[in-house]
Amino acid sequence: MQQLILPKKIVKQEKVQNGKVLLKRRTKQILLFEKDMTIVENGGYIIFDYGKEMCGGIKLFIQGVKSKNGTAKIRVRFGESLSETCVDIGEKNATNDHSVRDSVYTITSLSAINIGETGFRFVRIDFCSKAIIQIKSIYAVNHILSMPLLYGYKGNDKIVKEIFNVAKRTVDLCSFSGYIWDGVKRDRLIWAGDLYPEILSL
Repeated sequence: MQQLILPKKIVKQEKVQNGKVLLKRRTKQILLFEKDMTIVENGGYIIFDYGKEMCGGIKLFIQGVKSKNGTAKIRVRFGESLSETCVDIGEKNATNDHSVRDSVYTITSLSAINIGETGFRFVRIDFCSKAIIQIKSIYAVNHILSMPLLYGYKGNDKIVKEIFNVAKRTVDLCSFSGYIWDGVKRDRLIWAGDLYPEILSL
């Protein structure tokens, strides 16, 4: 199942006007004329917190790009921690192994662009071109297994209940594709040595 999820909060922003618009639920469609846009200038950036671990990427609804050639470059960094979104490849064990978490993309006007296929909670977007960019929305695109819960924890221990719920969500994130991955972050290999406990969980 695919979910489109709004950011819970903006952690930090620079050269951004009207950023709070990106926290509001709006139609998931670009129209020719939109009101109440977020405006970002060259050198600006936004860091989002989506509240919990996601498996997927982001979808940007770009209303306008005012630049010399009508396009602009953005750098997108995904992170499970806030600090991971603010480092370069090679720093603090940050890599692009298995699944790209740090890359540069081209955006243009009146577009809905999907970026990323990794595990993350935080996303940093840097606006790298000499341009003024109008943004309607930036959703997380979360992929998660959609199956009914066959059993659950019925006891009174709140900590055990929370552990159970987090464990179930982790299994659902790791197995949405029909295969069982060792982790949602970047590792897309299937590790035979882990199959027994993973199959029991499923």
